[in-house]
Amino acid sequence: MWDGIDRRSGPDWVMQTVNTLNVLSWVVFVIALAIFHYARPELNNIILEFHQIPVREHWIYRLKQYLFISLYISVGLSLVSLLVNQVRNKRKTDHRRYNLVFLTIVVVAFLIVIKS
Repeated sequence: MWDGIDRRSGPDWVMQTVNTLNVLSWVVFVIALAIFHYARPELNNIILEFHQIPVREHWIYRLKQYLFISLYISVGLSLVSLLVNQVRNKRKTDHRRYNLVFLTIVVVAFLIVIKS
């Protein structure tokens, strides 16, 4: 029976690994956003049209492949982190990692939008 005293000394190596995977998945997502910026078609506006400046209207295929790879890595790391965190947590006061749930939803939505 639990006597109300928390004897945990801090995060063990598993939780430190989950924390590292959490940070790594966010870093990969930020890298994916940078790749998206350079891979997407350029936006056309009235000034470019008036001065007849050509704009690229297609995706850069190689960068789009890197974008998909980085998004899949990010969602994979997020799901592994969430799974390990779910198995590992036993108390109501343990961390729930809502940021990883948010990141997973955003990345999956991002993948759906880009694939269509």
